[in-house]
Amino acid sequence: MRILQSHELKYLSFPDVRVIDMQFTADVLVIWLDGAWLETSQSGESFKSCHLVLKNWQTLQIRTYDPQNHWSELSADTRDFLKDICEADFAEHCVNLRGFGSQSGQWLEYQARGESLILVCYVLPALALAA
Repeated sequence: MRILQSHELKYLSFPDVRVIDMQFTADVLVIWLDGAWLETSQSGESFKSCHLVLKNWQTLQIRTYDPQNHWSELSADTRDFLKDICEADFAEHCVNLRGFGSQSGQWLEYQARGESLILVCYVLPALALAA
């Protein structure tokens, strides 16, 4: 398993990848995915699995988009988990993860902000096929 460096995160994406599990407590959000893609100068690197660990946020906003009501914030008790991550933005003090809700099927956004925000990304490289 490898830990991606913070400067690599802006090149990380999750095409055709599903969220296997998501665990959320008052201070830690952990997301397990069945793959990831890292764009590199040579082409890219495919990963067999990816674990995102997010903690130390000052604010964590969970919103859903409903065409009738537009954006609405979800409470911690009624939150929906992501079934995929279609859009991911990793900045120094802000992380945005967007995709479809596993229960509602609606567009969902998790946004964490904070001066001491910590994001750790563990990836497992895909095995190369023998020639």
